[in-house]
Amino acid sequence: MIQLALLAAFVVCLIWPGAVPDPLGVGDQLAWSVICFCAAAPILVQAFAERQKLRTSLDWLVGAYLLFVFVSSVTSVDRQQTLLTVIALLGNVAIFYATTTTIGHKPRAAPVVLGIVVVGIAIVEIIALEFHLELGVLARPGVYPRPAGWSGYPELGLLAAVQFAILFALVQDSRSWWVRVATLVLLGVNLVELALLYSRLAWIAVVGVGGVAIALSIRARRVWRLISVGLLMLAIGTVLISQNATLRTLAGNLVGMEPQTVAATPGQRFTIWERTARMIRDHPWLGVGPGNFALVYEPHYNPHLNPDGRRGVHAHNLWLHQTAELGLPGGAAYLILWIAVLVVGWKRAPSSLVQQAAFYVVVAVAFRNLGDNMFYSLVDGSARLNTLTWIFFALCASPSAATGHP
Repeated sequence: MIQLALLAAFVVCLIWPGAVPDPLGVGDQLAWSVICFCAAAPILVQAFAERQKLRTSLDWLVGAYLLFVFVSSVTSVDRQQTLLTVIALLGNVAIFYATTTTIGHKPRAAPVVLGIVVVGIAIVEIIALEFHLELGVLARPGVYPRPAGWSGYPELGLLAAVQFAILFALVQDSRSWWVRVATLVLLGVNLVELALLYSRLAWIAVVGVGGVAIALSIRARRVWRLISVGLLMLAIGTVLISQNATLRTLAGNLVGMEPQTVAATPGQRFTIWERTARMIRDHPWLGVGPGNFALVYEPHYNPHLNPDGRRGVHAHNLWLHQTAELGLPGGAAYLILWIAVLVVGWKRAPSSLVQQAAFYVVVAVAFRNLGDNMFYSLVDGSARLNTLTWIFFALCASPSAATGHP
């Protein structure tokens, strides 16, 4: 019970609509890492004391990735920033093993984690919606001062996509008609939130989840359960796009029917990817060191302001970013780790609601990171989203992540 209580308390802190606390005064870039270690350490110590198994199907891949991170750190451009980045990574790996250990000891911990995530995201989105309504629903805020700790529409959009993935899994898995109806209502609210956040890549993440859900349903011969969700998405999308000029413009941007009038357009991303590729060619084997992308990219590969007023904080693609920092071997190790998680998730998804939801969440995060690096920062929402992803890695990798059908 101690392990379950600690994990539940940590997930509450992770999804909490507030700034990351720093009781030890270690600074913004270390505060979240300290919380990760404080939550994981007691769980892992108890596991060792009780001789619980810590092994997962991803151990060798996690170990290989860590090895390349450490090797790249030796030649890092900025040792201090690299140290902070490595500490954050070790904190996430500790949470990964703390989660798998807790679920292995208490399988019912897995649905508890899902429940906290869904409720927490709902609270975060309601607070963000309250601020958005003050500006008007047609506005597209770049920054959300409320809720604290979740500053912008990219982070809020990814949270909404995570919630969508979990609710979608519940609709498909539930054997009770009233649970399906209630979940569809929540899903409808979630889709409206997603639309009004005006995050195009979050929309793509939702489409990606829908695509793999179709494939999974065909495999399980339960295609009819997708019809209700598809009709709901079509109805909400039709009404909102027909009534909202901002949505029409952004939707047109995606399909090339409208001129690009917003920041970080596909053309701009292509330019950033091209420059990042040059950076990788210049540092192919060891990269520039963990956490050093912006320090090298901005002065040497993008010295002038972009049209959106920024210079290039990250590579706008998670795996390109990792490759630039770790070199080709490290980038390959990170990519293979992600592929392994997706393969394991695909194989285990039909076995339980939890593993199906976990697989959908990892898919949503993967699609979202194709055009961004949501984990580029060690503070606030970016750091928390990275840790949340490692928790869902653990849910995918743990064969004990099972729950009854509601």
